[in-house]
Amino acid sequence: MEGFFSFLYAVAGMLIGGLATHFLSKDIARRNGFNKAVDEFKSAFIPELRYLDYRYSPNRVDMPGVYKTLSLAFDEHETAVIKFRQHLSSKQCVDFDKAWDDYCDKRDNSKPYFIVYAEPDGVTDKIKSQKFYLEKMTDLLKFAEHK
Repeated sequence: MEGFFSFLYAVAGMLIGGLATHFLSKDIARRNGFNKAVDEFKSAFIPELRYLDYRYSPNRVDMPGVYKTLSLAFDEHETAVIKFRQHLSSKQCVDFDKAWDDYCDKRDNSKPYFIVYAEPDGVTDKIKSQKFYLEKMTDLLKFAEHK
């Protein structure tokens, strides 16, 4: 009888160990997929991030301005948003969508309104405009942190 219980304990241990390994490996795979999505999402914003934040490249040739730079990058940014969004929870999606709408100044289910890039809140100074949109971009990129 003692051998029977030893056998049951061994089988139970193997089952529990197998299940734990299965679920841990699924979690690791999910986390790795999320981290890859984070890298792809952030990389879509790097050229414009460099433009908006002089710390990244202070001696570069000047780009054509905030409005044109961000408008030309919109399709790439929107594609990155669509791809990355699927990796977020429902709650995160709500906050992420708000940050995206704020970034591109989308109002009431309308199309993005990019004129604000040229003159946010009446600011026409290029440096102020860059700082203004760097803050909006940073708010959006906060959702893309490795797990």
